[in-house]
Amino acid sequence: PQPVSGGVSPGQWPITQVVSYFKGQGSTTLKVALSRLKGYETMMRQIFREEGIPEELIFVGLIESAYNPYA
Repeated sequence: PQPVSGGVSPGQWPITQVVSYFKGQGSTTLKVALSRLKGYETMMRQIFREEGIPEELIFVGLIESAYNPYA
């Protein structure tokens, strides 16, 4: 894709815009997603450690579906 003004390609927000979004308009969405993660985090971290998978991958589900079981 061609960059839009400021050299940012469509779909690529500067990190400051993402942080601002989740501090404001998106804060409820983030809180819900983190709340859902709490129900899975301990189990997932244990399994990831056992399997030699980086524990940080728990955040893929947070980004992908906000751990919504109906997503």
